Amino acid sequence: MFLYGRTFFFANCGPNMTTFIMPVELFPARFRMTFHWIAGAAGKVGAMIGAMVFLITSQARGMGVTSSILAGICMVGMAVTMLFTRETVGRSLEENKNENENESVQGKCFTCS
Repeated sequence: MFLYGRTFFFANCGPNMTTFIMPVELFPARFRMTFHWIAGAAGKVGAMIGAMVFLITSQARGMGVTSSILAGICMVGMAVTMLFTRETVGRSLEENKNENENESVQGKCFTCS
């Protein structure tokens, strides 16, 4: 039970954070519902594609190669998330909203940092 609980915690710690919590904090209120849906759908589609590719690759190349490929994909995903996601720790939703409005007035993308 302890191992199951620990595995479940760490499996959901990263994906749930980027799929469900970050869209609420990052996107402006008028787009929040739509982008929250898009982020959730992209996460589900990515998980489905990843499961299928894992099955096909592990049967064709073996577990060692498959694990190395998946580790590389995870590193690329981490780098993309760190580079293109704005940090929201210690900031209120109002501060994020004001920053988004200022950037949209200046013609910048509101999701870029």
